[in-house]
Amino acid sequence: MVLGADNPCVAHSSLLHSINGPDEADGADDPDGLLLTTDGPQDWRATRAPQTRWGQWWERHPMTLRAVAAVALCWGAVYLGWRLAETGRGIAPLAFYSLWLVELYNFVSLVLLGFYGWRWSEPVRPPATAGYEALAEKWGAHWICRPDNSHAKAGNINHALTCTSSELIFFLDADHVPLPDALDATVGYFDDDKVALVQSPHDFYNQDSVQHYEPGRHEQSLFFEVVCPGKDRHNGVFWCGSATLLRRTALVGVGGVATETIAEDFHTTIKLHRQGWQTRYHDEVLVQGIAPHDLDGYLLQRDRWARGNLAVLTLPESPLSLHCGLTARQRLSYFGSLFAYGAGASRLGMIAVLFAVLAFGVLPAHMTVINLAALWAPWSVLAIISASALCRGHLRSAESSHYTLITAMIFTRALRCALVPSRTKFKVTPKEGVDTGGWRSLRSLRPLIVVAVLGYVHVRPLPAWAATFAMALGTWELYRLIASFRIIFRRRQRRAQVRFACLAPATIGNQTGHRSYGRVVDVSVSGVGLVIAEEVAAGALLRVDFALPGLDDQPLAVAATVTVKSARQAPGGGWWLGTNITYADDASRDNLVRYCYVTHPCERLRESRLEPPAATVVPIGVVAPPADGDDAGQAPAPASLIAGEMG
Repeated sequence: MVLGADNPCVAHSSLLHSINGPDEADGADDPDGLLLTTDGPQDWRATRAPQTRWGQWWERHPMTLRAVAAVALCWGAVYLGWRLAETGRGIAPLAFYSLWLVELYNFVSLVLLGFYGWRWSEPVRPPATAGYEALAEKWGAHWICRPDNSHAKAGNINHALTCTSSELIFFLDADHVPLPDALDATVGYFDDDKVALVQSPHDFYNQDSVQHYEPGRHEQSLFFEVVCPGKDRHNGVFWCGSATLLRRTALVGVGGVATETIAEDFHTTIKLHRQGWQTRYHDEVLVQGIAPHDLDGYLLQRDRWARGNLAVLTLPESPLSLHCGLTARQRLSYFGSLFAYGAGASRLGMIAVLFAVLAFGVLPAHMTVINLAALWAPWSVLAIISASALCRGHLRSAESSHYTLITAMIFTRALRCALVPSRTKFKVTPKEGVDTGGWRSLRSLRPLIVVAVLGYVHVRPLPAWAATFAMALGTWELYRLIASFRIIFRRRQRRAQVRFACLAPATIGNQTGHRSYGRVVDVSVSGVGLVIAEEVAAGALLRVDFALPGLDDQPLAVAATVTVKSARQAPGGGWWLGTNITYADDASRDNLVRYCYVTHPCERLRESRLEPPAATVVPIGVVAPPADGDDAGQAPAPASLIAGEMG
């Protein structure tokens, strides 16, 4: 998508109390029920995904982190060499090499994680190009259409290149909305004539999606917080499809967006690097979008990424080919990205070895208890600690296990594309709807369910310590499988639209003319959450007038007719109402969009979060309507709301 952008706005200086909405789902972002946010100095840490306390400690002690990682890598190399040389005597070759290759994969994964996460730095914005503000005033947005849909997204972009002329192109997916200062942060990089593109992180509004661990931290946090800064040091950052500013000259110079695979962004970046262009990563959230809301959408997206990226290995631009034109560090950077898709096969291979040991008594290695304690145990402990340190709190081991398991089948199937490209067409990831969880979601994991049901058996006798050890590993693997099934089974998302927290006084009227005051506690483009003093039955029509905070202290007036969908008592007294918007004029809907997709992200990502106030927010009591019938200080209600919608 080729977009223009207005000049960035400066975040306003005001206090905003945020409280959960009336439905249970609203509590996910704020379990304590109340947050206070305020403008502060530009603290770019606020734009980063939250870290665990352990991860923050490692980040404050980089020398200790590197020392632990170095010891782990040295010990791992010694262990794998000893395993290959000494533990295969009298062992079935298939079982021996299957387990050894799984261990080798894990070791190489740690090496690559060290390659990316060995050092890091805080993001610094380069100076903006002179004359940018004057130029931005002339930019506009244009809708461009074409007669067919050949090559999907890549074809759309290549067509748009023939209809536009600006040197810099800002790429956004349809569900991504940039923050007002997105171009301020990235245009300055292009003062360097060698820079072809600048990539920024992907962040998401729906922080209770299937890929989120907790609000603000998701399955891609490790990639954007650790891997991408590492790639930036090695000139190995690749275009991630959206949240990218790209130089037209560079893109046209490689023949436009690559269409040979369904991972056009990854493939195009390789072509750019082959021609000597540089790519940069700006480690600051500048764009927010929508993550896949259910497991099916998540797996569809990851499957497309895996098949498209791995298909590059079959092309002349393969980063593993002898004459690909990439530097050694770029080769290693691309190899790391492609190597990650082997995680599923590695995990399934480990499960298969465990099954063979327990079901058929096949031992994959010849070692004593002393060998196990002296070599395997230290390597395993060091690998876990160093991997956790290098992740710096952006990925816990249990979370890594969960996502490795649920993607194991699709990534393993996708490995064939490294030899024979897939002929599947580009499929857009669905990002709308609800997630009912339960057995419907678990259907996508049926092969793993079969593994869980059949895998925990012990038929053939084993040496005493080997039986105990294998049973312990099998029990742990079964526990991880059941934990992943439980997460998917219990997950629910009943709302089709994301709600955004706020706290705004509101005037509320019913069909009889009775008026009261309450508070708006969350909004979306299709609904409003209210706290009021008295109960209102589900199905009732209400007129709600309120004003939301905007940037530069400009209030965003909203007047709407809403239908009450749910009502429950609020802990501090009064009632929480969940409502759907039945009618709102164009200006009110525009203001809802501005708050949800501009003001609220700026509040969350550009301001410092303070401690919650101790006091509980209690709704204002019912008051009689003013004698003159006017609501002083409230947003005016359109005539259609009063005469038509309110009956």
